[in-house]
Amino acid sequence: MSFNGGVTDTNITCLTFSDEFIYAGSNRGNIFRAPVNSLPLGVENLKTVLPQSFTLQQNYPNPFNPTTLIRFTLNKNSFVALEIYDVHGRRISEPLKNYQPAGSYEIPFSGSNLAGGVYFCRLTVGGLSESIKLVLLK
Repeated sequence: MSFNGGVTDTNITCLTFSDEFIYAGSNRGNIFRAPVNSLPLGVENLKTVLPQSFTLQQNYPNPFNPTTLIRFTLNKNSFVALEIYDVHGRRISEPLKNYQPAGSYEIPFSGSNLAGGVYFCRLTVGGLSESIKLVLLK
């Protein structure tokens, strides 16, 4: 049985603690020992912050019949795709697919030729997407 300061085995089968040390045993009979005060006590919580290049707001009115406004803001000039999907994931409308300058937009959407129910609006800008739920009352 070896007693070393570094783990060379990838199959650790046992961990035990004392007040001063942590011990790890492997299936090959090796034991790793390290002072408890030399080991990390936790994992830092890192937040991934994606650059906010656009904001999609809830449509108004919602529920709607037969028209609503879909509002969004672009922080920079971008290619924009605004798509409406039914609950089965089928795209039923694409009110906007164009390069747009930075600014605020209100895009009217009519559900006059659709059945009442739930629909989803997806805004895609520069490879990032946000979605909102639309409710059409008939």
